Formats: sequence, C-alpha cells, structure tokens
Amino acid sequence: MKTALLELQPYDDRYTLFDRMLWARAPRILLVWPEKGPQPAMRGPLDLVLLQRHAARLGAQIAVVTQDARIVRWAQFAGVPVFPDIDTAHRQPWRRPRRRSTRIRRRTHVRRARPALIRSNAALHEQAWPRVLALGLAVLAWFALAIYLGPAAHVEVQSPVYTYRARWDMQASPAFPHVLAYGVPLRRVTVQIQAQASVPTHGVMSLPARTARGEVVLTNLTDQPLTLPAGLVIRSRTDPDWTFVLPRAITLEPGPGTRARGLIEALRPGAAGNRPPGDVAVVPPPWDVRVAVTNPKPLSGGEDARVARPTEADYQRAREAALAKLEARLGEQLEDQGWLWTWEGVQPRELTVNFTPSPSDRGPATQVTARAQARYEVWVVAVEDVAQWVQAQLARSRPRGLAGVPGSPRWQVEPIPGRSPWHWRVTASEQRYVQPDGRALARTVRGWPWPRVQTYIQATWPGAVVQTVQPWPSWWPWAPWWEVRLTWDWIPQAPAANLDREK
Repeated sequence: MKTALLELQPYDDRYTLFDRMLWARAPRILLVWPEKGPQPAMRGPLDLVLLQRHAARLGAQIAVVTQDARIVRWAQFAGVPVFPDIDTAHRQPWRRPRRRSTRIRRRTHVRRARPALIRSNAALHEQAWPRVLALGLAVLAWFALAIYLGPAAHVEVQSPVYTYRARWDMQASPAFPHVLAYGVPLRRVTVQIQAQASVPTHGVMSLPARTARGEVVLTNLTDQPLTLPAGLVIRSRTDPDWTFVLPRAITLEPGPGTRARGLIEALRPGAAGNRPPGDVAVVPPPWDVRVAVTNPKPLSGGEDARVARPTEADYQRAREAALAKLEARLGEQLEDQGWLWTWEGVQPRELTVNFTPSPSDRGPATQVTARAQARYEVWVVAVEDVAQWVQAQLARSRPRGLAGVPGSPRWQVEPIPGRSPWHWRVTASEQRYVQPDGRALARTVRGWPWPRVQTYIQATWPGAVVQTVQPWPSWWPWAPWWEVRLTWDWIPQAPAANLDREK
C-alpha cells in the first residue's frame, strides 16, 4: 500500500499539515518527527486528534515515527500508531484487528415486547404532523428550485419624460412643530454681524508745510567783541509765539555800532512765519543789552498746505454705508446657513459704530472708516424644510405609474401681495417618467413572445421604446412565466412634454 512520508519542519503546525496531507494523496501518511533541532509547532495531543480526523475525512490513516517519550504519550492518548523508525512502520501493521465479541445477548421474549411495539405504532400514527411538515417543506423546496432554475429575463425600456410644473401657497408659523401638509415651521435665530465701510472725505484744512527764512542785521552795542552762538532764539516783536533761530554762530567786531549779517529760520513751519521788515527784533537776556537785531527785508519761504479733512456729512455717509453692509452681510450669512427670511420687522439691536479717525480728532484724513457691530433677531424658515414640503407636494400630486427623475425638482418662493410676510407662493417643477408596476406588467405579459411584449409596451405607453431584452437562457423566445424572474429597468429619456398646474 502506498505510504506518504511527511518529514515535519520547525514551521509546521496542524494547519500546514492539513495542506500537506491533502497534497499527499496516499491511503497511509507517516509523520516523521525530527530527532534533533527545532521541533514542530505542535501544542499537544489535541493536534494529533485533529490530524487523525482530517485524515479520516481524506480516507487515509496516519502514524507517527518518533522516539521522543512526550510525543509517544501524545500519540497513545490520541490513538495514533507510533513507530521507532520508518522501516518498522513499513513492516508492522498500523491497526490491530478487532476481536469479535463472544458475548451472547439474551433475547427478549416476543410476547413481552409486543405491548411496547403496539404502543409505539399508535404513537407514530398520533404524531403524523412531523411527516406532513417534512412533505410540505420538500414541495416548497421543489417549487423554489423550479423558480430559480426557470427562464429569466431583464428588459430595459427607454421611458418618455414629462416636465411637471405646479404652484402652491405655503404658510410658515412658529406653531408648526415640523413640516406639515399645509406649512413649515418658523424659527427665530440670533445673528451677530460685523461690517465696515470707508468713504472719501470732502473737507479742506490748512497745515504748515515749509519754514520761513531770511536775513537779519546784528549791531554791537558794546566796545567788546561778541560771538552770538548757533541756536540763539530771536522772537517776533508783534507775535511773540513766532520764534527764529540762528543756524550758525555770528561774530561782531568790538565797538558800538559794529554790524554783521546772518541768516535765521523759523522754528516751526507755516505761512505765518513770513514776518514783515523790522518785526524780528527781540533778543533774550543777556544779549538784549549787548546787541540789537532787525530784519531789513521781509522773511519768506513759509507755506501752508491744503489737505483733506472729514466733515460731519462724511461721518454720516460712512455710518450709512456701514449699516448697509451690515444688512448685506446679514443676508449673506442667513443664505449661507440655509435660511429663508423677510426684511419686515428686522432691526439691529445693540448697535455700535466706531469711526477712524474719531470725530473728536479734527485732524486731516483722506477717508473715514466706520466699523459697525449689531445683533439681529430674525424669523427664518429652513430651506431644507421647504424642500421637504415641496417633495411631499410633488409626491402627492404624482399619478400612479409615474416616477420623478432623481435630482430634477426645482423650486422658488416669492411673497404673496396683500398677505402676511410668512405666506409664500412656491413655484416648483419636476421631470417625471413612466415607471409602471413591474410585477403587474410581468403577470400581464408572461408567456408572450418578445415581439408581442414590445408591441404591447409601445401601444400602452406612447413614446416608450424597448431598448434591450436579455433572456436567460439566451435562446428562450418567450417572457418568463414566473413574474419574479422578469425584471424591468425603465430609463428616462429627454423631456417630451410639459404639464402645468396651479393650486
């Protein structure tokens, strides 16, 4: 008898041995255990029991070749033959012949067993429902198998599409807890808005731009030489606020009446620094008794620049622009959050407006920036609620045998003149296509030839075209008799007609 030798490796476990036993394809399989080195990843006698069961399923026997006492105990526990070497395994039988049992059992007297047999037969007749149930399940299984193995078909039909338009009046109220057939819930939300706006200024003001300069004549009043230091301040006789300075030191020769000329310039810019002749003559102590100063010619070069400045009208325009942006930002935020609203009764609360520059600065500026912040409490309607309400109205108005094209509904709302702001007129449109009941259609056409089925569909639904018919088996010329084996796929075509309705 053919024997397959499987030398166990360190990586072998019961799962790898399952595969190796399957590929061995021998009636006897000999598992050779390594004498030295790493041992296989076997956990105990349970693995040998599982290997023996797997061999029995394959119609084979297994035996173990090892001299390890531990493996021998495992094999004895599992009932697997053990041999010390391969030659012994080939010579000796793997299974001992069973001895026939010599025990003679006593027979029970027939008369004693007869009442028990009669009672058992009666019980079988009384409990007949298990057999009836088994018979019924067998019949159902036969019918299910007949349906499953019977002819089948899948039909694709190009369905005509109609554009349906309708108008309804919708009401919103805070008393509605959810979307109802006649309205949608009204909610109040609080929104915090910030906005800023800048406007150009239109006022004009003068600012000092350039300093005045000129020449002065200095006269020595003493008999000593004098040196006037740079930075000496000389004031105007008529306007003491205007001061001038010597940019360089000036030296006067000794002797009364000795003169020298020098340049002076104003300490601050402005056209008012252009002083007339003889106006610059005041010298601070102690130079006022030593030297006399005068300007023989007028000082010139001082200029004022005309610059823009904000006016009260500019601040008012900036405020109005910021408030307008507040309302625009409010509308954008409500729209982004998916709300519908009306402007009636919407007023800003906790409004604050700050200006840059501040009105109290009175300084030059080419523009005025107003930053506004306000809190609004607005009554709103969720766009999702309106969409759900429109879907419900379209579904309610959809006749049997028509279906809506997914993603085709479109709607818009507009206020109703003369009604409250929470009464809207909703204009909606939807593309619909023919989609009859597949089960009913299958019951009608079962057993018909396919040309007759196509003619019936085109006559019943004008514009419908049978695109493909996929029967199984492919040569089957009739529609399946079982309605569950005939499936339909109605595919919408381009819009063909319009249906308008007002409500």
